[in-house]
Amino acid sequence: MSRFCLPIIESSKEEIRRIIADTESRFDAFEVWLDYVEELDPEFVTALVDRYGERMIFVFRRLSLAPTLMDGALRERIFAVLSGSSSFVDLDVRAQVRELDQAARAGHRFRLIASFHDYEETPDDRTLRELSATARSRGAEIVKLSTYCRSDHDALRLLALLLELRGAGVTPIVLGMGPHGIATRVLGPLWGNALAFAPLDPERASAPGQLSRDRLGAVLDILEESLRAR
Repeated sequence: MSRFCLPIIESSKEEIRRIIADTESRFDAFEVWLDYVEELDPEFVTALVDRYGERMIFVFRRLSLAPTLMDGALRERIFAVLSGSSSFVDLDVRAQVRELDQAARAGHRFRLIASFHDYEETPDDRTLRELSATARSRGAEIVKLSTYCRSDHDALRLLALLLELRGAGVTPIVLGMGPHGIATRVLGPLWGNALAFAPLDPERASAPGQLSRDRLGAVLDILEESLRAR
């Protein structure tokens, strides 16, 4: 069965709380991009953790890997809140080495989604395997690779990697961005992706090529019904 995650990129803490409350029956998880939240404080994160637990994923990046605004002291305080909790932390193994090292030095223990994002292209297969190995070496509970597909062949390579990781006992999320990557959005949930990221509407997408919850859900319902009928 598909597990849907709602990406939330909002500046208002109240709006984030409202969105989650209004949609919690339609989504299995909520991905909150903390660097966009105005007047962010650890108490806000604590309240979400206490209420939603393992359904929460916290991201400390900005779109397209733009420079973050959160200062290190606030990040450390939020890391302390999340350490040992049931919620997830998503950190990029190349773009957020500083944050990963900061957490390791402080002894924080996260339910880590160790990710890699490339908004320009899909690296070669060797590089993708090296990145997945790096993610696992960081203690990842989930390995996430999200890259821009410049061709249908890129999407096929990502789907093959998804099957390879699943076969190796890894909990994967492997996704292709852009028009050529849409096949990974549809087949990924059927072939082992831990989550399907689906905004309420395309204008609120956190990555190019994300399908809305309604559209992706309709497609997956048809495919899953056909699979059950085999």
